[in-house]
Amino acid sequence: MKLRTLTIAALFILSFAIAGGMLLLNGLSVLAQDKIIAPGASDAQIDVFFNPIDTNNDRVISFDEFSVKQQGNFAKLDTDKSGQITLVEYTVEAQSKPDKLAKETSKFASLDTNQDGSLTLAEFEAPRRQQFDDMDANCDGQMSWGEFAATVRNKPMPKSC
Repeated sequence: MKLRTLTIAALFILSFAIAGGMLLLNGLSVLAQDKIIAPGASDAQIDVFFNPIDTNNDRVISFDEFSVKQQGNFAKLDTDKSGQITLVEYTVEAQSKPDKLAKETSKFASLDTNQDGSLTLAEFEAPRRQQFDDMDANCDGQMSWGEFAATVRNKPMPKSC
């Protein structure tokens, strides 16, 4: 596992260098969802992940900063610009792949918490919101550098709220 973690971390850093940070957000998502972490990451290595997300350089990450990629994905999927994503919009890229279509349809159903057949931005961002809230140890609505670093190092801070 340690070799895989280091390889993935190196890939994320390389992706960041190539894509100007856009793949970094994907990397962070994978990092947290799949528990691929960098327990021995130095402060400088943490900064490579943290700084591009902290767009206003205030050393804390707001949910808006943390979810910017999700918001972009929502806008891209909402092809009719209705403010909601339908199942057809959500699964358009999977239509020709039955296995992927079934997986994406199931994922859509799990995100559609009010079961109305479409996703609002809030529903679409809910997993990202949960991830953010899990990392926000003091529940102040912001993720400090320390909270972020602790999670990346697989030593999340205990909740104090």
